[in-house]
Amino acid sequence: GNAWGAAVDLFGSGASRLGRARGDLGELSRVFPELRRAPGFIEPAEVADPRVAQFRLFEVFSRFMREQTADEPWLVVLDDLHWADKPTLDLLVFVARELPQMRVLVVGTFRDQELARTEPLVEALFELSRSGGFQRFNLVGLTREEVGDYIGRSTGIAAPVALTDRVF
Repeated sequence: GNAWGAAVDLFGSGASRLGRARGDLGELSRVFPELRRAPGFIEPAEVADPRVAQFRLFEVFSRFMREQTADEPWLVVLDDLHWADKPTLDLLVFVARELPQMRVLVVGTFRDQELARTEPLVEALFELSRSGGFQRFNLVGLTREEVGDYIGRSTGIAAPVALTDRVF
């Protein structure tokens, strides 16, 4: 799916700043279909070469992010990247090159055990590591005891063994 489309709330805090991106609404509607309802929306022209079309879209999206975060930083969380499609990962890699000039922190999560089956993610991680601003943190699951401790701290009561076992 399109993780980026879900990551940005254009009709929330970003709606007041959409005016700056007005010229790019047509291209941005490829990522945010909701923009087709914007007043004065003009359907973007079709581009014959898919590589040119993708580059154009990525460039417009990157510029949009840069403009939107000039006054207010963003935190973008992309969960389950092991399920992301290749175009979404390509967009992530493209935008990552621009991140040093933006006030954006992108956090992506994925399961290591899924990497063997997700070649596009392996390629994207390689490209991200080459970009320099990428940091990888390996997290492991909690032990049964840690789950019980967490439940106890969160609720203020000792977790029953059956509940701890079930959650674990």
